[in-house]
Amino acid sequence: MKMRIGIVYYSRSGNTREIAEILCRKLRERNADAEMIEIKTAKKVGFLQAFLVSIQYRNVPLENIDYDLSKYDVVVVGTPIWIGRPSPIVETFMKNTEGLGLHGRRVFVFATCSRNPDAQGGGVELIKNVLKKHDAIVNDVFLVLKMRKREIIKRNMEIDDFIENIISA
Repeated sequence: MKMRIGIVYYSRSGNTREIAEILCRKLRERNADAEMIEIKTAKKVGFLQAFLVSIQYRNVPLENIDYDLSKYDVVVVGTPIWIGRPSPIVETFMKNTEGLGLHGRRVFVFATCSRNPDAQGGGVELIKNVLKKHDAIVNDVFLVLKMRKREIIKRNMEIDDFIENIISA
């Protein structure tokens, strides 16, 4: 039976979506049943608004909050890191979405950023803590990629190594 993997992500610039697509393709190549689930905001979030909600730790209205992730064996959560924190859109999704179905689910986290990926562990830890409140089994392995215009500049680990950790979970 194929492993079912849900890749939940938010992307304002397209960088995080690009990585979600790469992960999905590579997981399918490994015979997993991978599916992408995009978190969408009720209104488009511009650069200035993204900055303001990041520094003010505000929730952002989402288009849809009816997600059931219980059908997946593994869930992968992708977020951009803004000002050292996970995107407030992903935080809103995780904090305010009841019944996500993450109880007992194995979860992996990846993040994109514009700075040194080795310095972004704090932002990843914040989202991992929110996931643990949903009783998810959060894996210690995480992927952080420094990106510019959808091009990977630097990463804390190879994407294929991250895939291997997911497949062997």
